[in-house]
Amino acid sequence: MELTQEYLKSILHYNSESGTFTWIKSNRYGWVGKIAGCSRTVRGENYRVIRINHVLYPAHRLAWFYTSGVWPDKEIDHIDRNGSNNSIINLREATRLENNCNKALNTRNTSGVKGVRWHGVARKWEARVNFNKVEYYLGLFETIEQADSVVRAKRLELHGEFVRHA
Repeated sequence: MELTQEYLKSILHYNSESGTFTWIKSNRYGWVGKIAGCSRTVRGENYRVIRINHVLYPAHRLAWFYTSGVWPDKEIDHIDRNGSNNSIINLREATRLENNCNKALNTRNTSGVKGVRWHGVARKWEARVNFNKVEYYLGLFETIEQADSVVRAKRLELHGEFVRHA
């Protein structure tokens, strides 16, 4: 059975502010009125998933479908990067490239600034931005603040609304 918005709304209630689904109708005893789904870790991130008719669905995709009536063609990006926050204002359709722009600071980063590293030979701060498999070299700078400023401007130019500086 293909999942329809009508069927989804007949078995689950979605609170668009909190991002939670609760069971309206369930074959399982005691589930009506309970929060639907469980947390799953995918690539180090926690996401809520809900099983409907033996199929596991990501809750953020169900939220999009529930509110718009259209199954998303693209990925669904969590604006605040919290995979458990499925409030509709925190969700947006995104391509894989756009979604990757909203990544957190790499754990191997030692400067604490995205796109900036210490260049030991030059004894200056080096600025770089990666986008769509292209690395943009932005130069060497005396201060980390100068390098950060240049990186932020370039990232805003390239990433647009999906920009994430930290």
